[in-house]
Amino acid sequence: MGLLQYLKGIGLIFLGVILIVIGYMLAIDAMFKTNDIQGWFSVCLIIVGFILPIIGGYIVKTSVYKPIKIESPVKVEIEKVKVVICPKCKTENDVDSDFCKKCGNKLK
Repeated sequence: MGLLQYLKGIGLIFLGVILIVIGYMLAIDAMFKTNDIQGWFSVCLIIVGFILPIIGGYIVKTSVYKPIKIESPVKVEIEKVKVVICPKCKTENDVDSDFCKKCGNKLK
């Protein structure tokens, strides 16, 4: 999207400059004639010719690549579960258990 938008902006700037040149040429030609419509048309071309490069410049400015900010990874703290290991069968049991859940050996 950035490159296409950039090229559109450059095209508008170029078109604006061409319209300004054509407008001035028509204005000079209208000065030697008494053609009011041609004079007003040339003024309109010149005005549009000045507006298009401004719009094109804005499009070019906003189409410049902007890197995405990557935030640091989210830190998740895991709650440590306390267990008691049975000395006989090595099974993990809850801390508040009095007997092993596998072999039934007394833990405390």
